Amino acid sequence: MNEWYAKDTSKKIKAVNRAKARAGEHLTSNVPYGYIKNPDNPKQWIIDEESADVVREIFQLCLQGLKMNQIANILCARKALIPTVYKSVNGIVNRNFNEETKYFWNSDTVSRILANRCYAGDTVNGKTTKKSFKIKKRIDLSPEEWQIVPNTHEAIIDRETWELVQKIRQGRRRNVKHNHQIPVLSGHLFCADCGRKLYYVKPPEQAEYYCCSGYRKRTHSCTGHHIRADVVEQILMRQINDVMKFVSEYEDEFVRQVMERGTAEHLKQTSLLKKTIDTAKRRIEQIDSVISQLYEDKVVGEITAEMFTKLSAKYIAEQEEQSAALKVAQKELVALEAKKTDTTKFIDLVRKYSQITELTPQILNEFIDKVTVHQAVKVDGKRRQDIEVYFNGVGQISSDAEKKSETTE
Repeated sequence: MNEWYAKDTSKKIKAVNRAKARAGEHLTSNVPYGYIKNPDNPKQWIIDEESADVVREIFQLCLQGLKMNQIANILCARKALIPTVYKSVNGIVNRNFNEETKYFWNSDTVSRILANRCYAGDTVNGKTTKKSFKIKKRIDLSPEEWQIVPNTHEAIIDRETWELVQKIRQGRRRNVKHNHQIPVLSGHLFCADCGRKLYYVKPPEQAEYYCCSGYRKRTHSCTGHHIRADVVEQILMRQINDVMKFVSEYEDEFVRQVMERGTAEHLKQTSLLKKTIDTAKRRIEQIDSVISQLYEDKVVGEITAEMFTKLSAKYIAEQEEQSAALKVAQKELVALEAKKTDTTKFIDLVRKYSQITELTPQILNEFIDKVTVHQAVKVDGKRRQDIEVYFNGVGQISSDAEKKSETTE
């Protein structure tokens, strides 16, 4: 009886928490660094400006291309209190701390702040679960299973900046050893043939270059796609300046081009995803009917139980594959519908700069989405290599000033 009561109570608590999570309520009592509880409404988070300034600084330093340990060192040097100590000093939590380590920021703390969706204004619940009310140990869930409710509180970091930082972090190689500096183009160059990233290579006493990671690892039948780092940086800086000039002088033409191309591409991708979703749903329904028919055949004796088990296992496996493909397509469709071509933001970005004289990590991350690099060919004895530049939010931009193909020695 006691066990039944405990199990029933556990179910009710879980149901209440799920309802709160769907409504965007904060289920944690631990308020993230940068926020405090609203004195008038403890369920609401409001910005704590002093710590929020540190959060903004961390995101800005990441945009400038600094690594996690470099950001941590900067915060240590200027004696910024680590989050736990800051909360203790300001009475947010009651916890003892070590005076010797109160400024000791580390890369893990910085990384957690950069990855936290709450700074974009979202509430994230359901990161962990338990197998049973009898087991206290909690199990981490994958990000796909989290319950995310957007725009539940005031954001410290605007969503575009937060998403750009996630892209920067995902594009970085973990084993960078080149004077502890992350190459400016890291995570932006892709092979035009196999779609893999281009890796940065720094040979002794030779020019730095990028090459296809599939070719370098010998895990993919692809060619090198080698391109010198200084050459591609010069090309990008020239193209950014050309596009800035084109947008400044022919703003209406720029908007027309982007909107026409964006609408056509959006419709094409949407149609393909909807077709994939419909096909998967139909096949799942067909498999349900087949399994039901197999069961009836087993009941009336037309097939043996062993045959039913063998055939049904085959169809169940296929159904699971179709369900997985359906979830992926549905997720991509939602993301596609949410992603809209925004020419206004790009024009505002262009107005921030008069001319680019140096390709800094921040400028690159603000302007460039990705660059695809083709294999070099010989034309009249000269090395010619095509690259395609995709700008954030607007894709490729065609203008007389922009050169999509470059000839390198």
